[in-house]
Amino acid sequence: MAAAAAPAVSGAEKVWVSVVNATPQTSDDVNTGMTQSAVQTMISQLNSYWSAQSGGAVTISFAGFETRALGESSCDPNAALSAEEGAAFGGMFANDAGQGTHEHLLILSAESCNADSFATVGGVGGEIFSGNGIGASMGEEYLLHEFGHNLGFEHADASICTNTSSYDGKAADFSFTSTVCPTREYDDYFDIMGYTVKNATPNLSSPQRILSGWLTNYSTITNSTQSVTSTLTALGGSGGIQALKVIDPISGDAYYIEYRTDTGLDASSAEFHYGLQCDPAMSGYTICELDSNASTGDVRILRVLPFPNTNAYGTTVMATGLTAGSTDKTKRHTHLNSGDSFTSVDGGFTVRVVSMSPSAGASISVSFGAPTPTPSPTLTYTTAPAPMQVTG
Repeated sequence: MAAAAAPAVSGAEKVWVSVVNATPQTSDDVNTGMTQSAVQTMISQLNSYWSAQSGGAVTISFAGFETRALGESSCDPNAALSAEEGAAFGGMFANDAGQGTHEHLLILSAESCNADSFATVGGVGGEIFSGNGIGASMGEEYLLHEFGHNLGFEHADASICTNTSSYDGKAADFSFTSTVCPTREYDDYFDIMGYTVKNATPNLSSPQRILSGWLTNYSTITNSTQSVTSTLTALGGSGGIQALKVIDPISGDAYYIEYRTDTGLDASSAEFHYGLQCDPAMSGYTICELDSNASTGDVRILRVLPFPNTNAYGTTVMATGLTAGSTDKTKRHTHLNSGDSFTSVDGGFTVRVVSMSPSAGASISVSFGAPTPTPSPTLTYTTAPAPMQVTG
């Protein structure tokens, strides 16, 4: 699934915060403690996370604070956003005026508003609404995710291709409605843009960081490289090679390989803290997660999902490995263990996990298959008769 080159994501982002009471009654005010001082601390936490993910390319600062009573009859999050968008900070965000300005309007609701949080996507500027407060166990996690949307990132998903040979599909096969490589939205628990889980602040996955120009210590492997064995350090670590970008020589599609371990931010991932969870089957095939081995970590294969309507990209982690102790190829988890391998759908390349060690890294072998040559056209020659000679 080759992605077009994306512009580097960088800038000094300013966040203007409006704390609202959507309804006059206070009995439904479940989000408390959203004082200016507490909000400034939370903005500092957003800055720490996204500055680290971007290698300092993005910084986030607190720009202003206000409170407002909206007088709504009920807390409908979209109505609350619309009402406050036009009024906040003298109307500076009315009619989506923050788009493209590096200015962000964050609306924090005292009511939970069905625990909804959402944001505009892209535009280096935008709006965020959250009914989840600013608490460390969930509020911060939601805001990290939603700010990622403002920076231009779509959701981190998971896909399972409905075949039992390559476990792969062509680029066009991956979608939420596909029966060939059905994709489940949010379903990557190893990515901040996946499901928001209590106390979980995992890293942004390697494809997004590479496309944004944030991750530079990765290797691009093409057919000209031939067979190669690389050692991946953990994505959340420092130094070494933190991701591989493999270009399929037949399709031209890009595949991303990364190693996630129970260290740093990824130690908070739900993958290391819950038991095996298998989702409802899609097209007869089942994605399983949350069975990551904390002692070895996980090797993952991801692809990029373009969203032309928002001029943004999402990611999908591929279900490429059998669940532990199982031979059922219709039920797969979203990582590879030591000794596992993956071959692209057209046979263009094969990835094999040689070994995994959080201290030594993951040894990854990539080899390329010989593409089936296109047969030369058969040329048929026809001998024309010699022209008739006329004599007098």
